[in-house]
Amino acid sequence: MDDTITINVPRPKAELALKQFITKKGKSGLVYLRGRRRVGKTTLLKKLQAESLNIFYFIGVADEPNKSSLIRFAKSWDDFTGKPTLTKFKNTELDWSLCFDNVSSYAANNPSKLLTIIFDEIQWIAKSRSGFVGTVKDKWIDWEKTNNIKLIICGSSNRFFIKQTGGEEKILRGLKTNADIVLAPLTAQEVREHYFPDWGVDEVLMLYMMIGGIPYYLNQVSRRVGFVRAANEAFFTRSTIFLAEVDEVLNVEFNRAGIVTTKKILATLGVLGGTFAVVADKLEMAASGIFEAVGKLVDYSLLKEKKCIPLKNRKKVSTVYFYDDPYLLFYFACLEPMRTSIKENDRQLLISNLIGSEKSLYIANFSGRAFEVYIRNLLSADLTEQQNVFLDLMGVVDRDYELYDSLANEPHGDLILLHKKLRTYFVIECKWTKHLDVVKEGIEQALKFQAPDNLFPVERIVITNCNVGEGLVKKSREQGVRLITTGEMFF
Repeated sequence: MDDTITINVPRPKAELALKQFITKKGKSGLVYLRGRRRVGKTTLLKKLQAESLNIFYFIGVADEPNKSSLIRFAKSWDDFTGKPTLTKFKNTELDWSLCFDNVSSYAANNPSKLLTIIFDEIQWIAKSRSGFVGTVKDKWIDWEKTNNIKLIICGSSNRFFIKQTGGEEKILRGLKTNADIVLAPLTAQEVREHYFPDWGVDEVLMLYMMIGGIPYYLNQVSRRVGFVRAANEAFFTRSTIFLAEVDEVLNVEFNRAGIVTTKKILATLGVLGGTFAVVADKLEMAASGIFEAVGKLVDYSLLKEKKCIPLKNRKKVSTVYFYDDPYLLFYFACLEPMRTSIKENDRQLLISNLIGSEKSLYIANFSGRAFEVYIRNLLSADLTEQQNVFLDLMGVVDRDYELYDSLANEPHGDLILLHKKLRTYFVIECKWTKHLDVVKEGIEQALKFQAPDNLFPVERIVITNCNVGEGLVKKSREQGVRLITTGEMFF
């Protein structure tokens, strides 16, 4: 397999939804397409554009002044229509109202044509005081009546959608007439199938725990060598993009000053996360500023609030914050602490400083937590074939459940799934290890869990990448614990 070729994995669900939206006749409509940066939204939209003669695609550019965006839009629109209309105006005369009036005229003069307008990277177009958002709302009233304009607003910024569509007082509230489509990362099974079919399950999972199912990231990893060399080349040499990528993730939500504060907060949490008190104690910042910043990190899906199940011996629990984006976890746990060494490294296998051997695939203080994050995300994500396999292995009949976390150092299971219909607790221990003793420890930890209300039965599960024998599987089953291996989770 040529590792210089960029792989574009099919995204059939999102692509089908967008195609049906674009081709539906007799009605205008607006769709929001969102997803994490680098997840493949632009690739999908450009693919749709290449398949249609009447899709106008316009992408925002980071740090571009509004006037430059308008000039670029005018040229792109005239190229699309084949008529020099907007470019005839002086640059100082251009505004979004004038531009959108031309869109209205085009639609009115071509009533038999379906026109699709795509605004990609909307957070760079709809800047503060640009007038873009307010003008879209005003013009949409006219566009909707044409019955031949389809509008797709796409972006990576959760901040934009929260500020503009998230509540009754928001400007674009109520304009979504068709769908809110979220493009999810690839599953681990898709990553193995399309990128690394020759790697072992654990190797694919370790890479997935480092960067998740983000196509742009996966395309940076060599497919002609084994895991250790590929990971070292991608992450631990001076040519890596991943030291700077954290800024690319954060700058869609924060300005430069905000990024500095955000990095400080994220760096204090560690792999297990922390309470607000822990963060405030470590940072020399005003508590009000930290509180506001943490709130924004949660709103923008860069941090999660850990939801803990109330146990008998716990009356009150402080909210625990943690990041469950694989790349952010990997960056702050592994890459940032090694920044100097990485920036100076050209050939050395620095990854060997983290893992003992090519077969162990164990990174202390990272892989255990990362494995929990992987399992948690697998259980809470939209339904996939891989999730179906996993739920079947667990004995969970459907998705009618709530997912809880345990606090660090509590022997009550890493995750606790409360199934509403079955009225059963599923306590889950996640063990990323090659040592049977650690798996046995996980079995003992699962057995310690007691349902807080003593009303519902408990199913105890240990998930591991360890090569457990049939004897241990049978013995654990006799004790009331179900062992599931990572190999079983792939099909």
